[in-house]
Amino acid sequence: MKPLEESFFSSQAPGPVDDTPDDDPSIVEKGRWCVGREFNVLALIKGEERYIYVYDDDSRAPLLETFRSQADDPNLSLNWFDAAVLTQKAREQTAHAIRWLGG
Repeated sequence: MKPLEESFFSSQAPGPVDDTPDDDPSIVEKGRWCVGREFNVLALIKGEERYIYVYDDDSRAPLLETFRSQADDPNLSLNWFDAAVLTQKAREQTAHAIRWLGG
């Protein structure tokens, strides 16, 4: 189950691209689903609090800075151990994406 942040997604869901011209270079094969942008999701549940991070690959560095800032904030329950675990999970997502893409 992926939590969705409405501001990150368009109001139209992706659909089959059968109505796309044959010469469109963005389409690999007619009838396949087209995804314009991919997002990563990290979530941490601490008691009643939920920390959910939705980010793209270009936002990984600011994401790690966000972990540090939130761990340093005494008003939040997120601590340095949590920040380290989230950082490790973000790195694992990167490594998985690289392996999946064959890099």
